[in-house]
Amino acid sequence: MPELSINDVVTKRSAWLLAQSGVTGFGVGESEGEPCIVVYVDPEKSGDAIPDFLDGYPVKTVISGPFEALE
Repeated sequence: MPELSINDVVTKRSAWLLAQSGVTGFGVGESEGEPCIVVYVDPEKSGDAIPDFLDGYPVKTVISGPFEALE
């Protein structure tokens, strides 16, 4: 079992995740009934490899374009 909660891991790793080329966002999700870190990636700008696990939690990569704020 990981030492930190998944929310603490996302908070701890947020700056690192956003520094990876092509990452447009991230959050907490679920994969196969278990919590995971979801990383949204723009395939046209992606270059850095996203690991399969961060601090003991699985990472799910989702192909996405840039996010835009709604007005």
